[in-house]
Amino acid sequence: MRSEVMAGVIKGIARAPRTIYAAFALEALISGFYVVITRSLAPIFFAVYGLPLVDIVKLNLLANIAALALALAIYSYGNIFVSGRTRAKLALFHGLERVCWAMIPLSAFYAPSLLPVTYAAAVCATVPTSILINVSIINSVDSQTVKRLFAHRSALGAVSSVIGQVTMVAALALIPSFSKYLYLYLLASGVGLIATTIVASAPIVGVENVYSESEEEALVKASTSFTFFVTLLASTSILGVVWGPHLIKDLRAPAFVAASLGLVQTVTSIGASILWQRAKYTMYRAAVLGTAVTPILVALVPNPYAHLGIAALYAFTNTGANFLASFIFADVSRRVGVFKSSTMLTSAWVLSQVVGLAPCYLALAAGAPTWVAFAVCIGFVALSSFIAFTALPEVALVPPHIANLYARNLYQLSIASYTFVMFTVKSYALLAVRLLALAFVILLLFVIYRVLYYLASAG
Repeated sequence: MRSEVMAGVIKGIARAPRTIYAAFALEALISGFYVVITRSLAPIFFAVYGLPLVDIVKLNLLANIAALALALAIYSYGNIFVSGRTRAKLALFHGLERVCWAMIPLSAFYAPSLLPVTYAAAVCATVPTSILINVSIINSVDSQTVKRLFAHRSALGAVSSVIGQVTMVAALALIPSFSKYLYLYLLASGVGLIATTIVASAPIVGVENVYSESEEEALVKASTSFTFFVTLLASTSILGVVWGPHLIKDLRAPAFVAASLGLVQTVTSIGASILWQRAKYTMYRAAVLGTAVTPILVALVPNPYAHLGIAALYAFTNTGANFLASFIFADVSRRVGVFKSSTMLTSAWVLSQVVGLAPCYLALAAGAPTWVAFAVCIGFVALSSFIAFTALPEVALVPPHIANLYARNLYQLSIASYTFVMFTVKSYALLAVRLLALAFVILLLFVIYRVLYYLASAG
């Protein structure tokens, strides 16, 4: 399977600007090791550190809210973050992200009160890095090459993720002291900085003007796929939180079974990335349907060992469903605008974490059982499937003109909802300011009155 991945990469290099393709393929291969250790180890580290599950979810929720705010700021001030010296900015944020993740165990050991801030900074740093990588890829090669490169980056990242997971498990098993978490984070971040040197030397085509006119038809398609992506990833975020604890606490599975879920999914995604890259859009219906079925199987199947097979199914279908949204963005990127499509692609991930983790946190904080979280997860994945089968013409079960009509209605609804929310927030903000001003005036008049009263009494 690895030979097929490398053959695909070599073929892609032959068809595209070689240094660009090679640089970002190699960046993914190296970064997969860094990403899987730093991200997968975080909840384990927090649990061992003494944080309860509800606090871990809360920590992730607050960090992703901050990351979402940063994504909105980048979109509003794109010329500062992206345009001009794009490669230098990518190298800066790429390296800064890796340094921030290395600071997490250092903060826990030497400044525990700063741990929430350090973790939020690490999560936030992934936003500009992801946006700049997407902008650099989409702006430097054609749309067909973008699709191939996305697929090969996913496969190569999964290959090095396997190595990272094996390294992580071995270190956790063989090193008895608590400092093993520090060693792993420093190792992962050090390897990740090697990838920084690669993107820093890549001949990226810089972005000079991030804001451009967008075709309405392209905006409709991008908006629909964005909504599909957010709801799909929201279900993924919930499943990632509750699946392991469900196996251990509810099904009494050994810890290694829960730990094996990630390994099974990573190995499966290597081949899935290559297979889905070659599939026609109509084949992605199976990916959407399979992803929708998985949370139901996880909630209902009582045999913990059967969950390893479910994990393989989920990795295979979820890879295809993610590719569907990514490929649609690649198709419409230049009509929407490279910066806008790249920002939407990154923001979808961050927003999905907030949307998915918020109800999960509220349920856990209220003492709800696990099945409530599964019900929310199934609701999100059902909504994403409904959007795909009715409003995405590439996979819709209705005629294309009906799918386009539904997509346009969804787009208009999203604009109306956004306008209403922003108007409401602005109105309440203005009302709050006016009430505070009124309270200040009343307080000031009261102070003046008391001063005059005391002066009059003294006279």
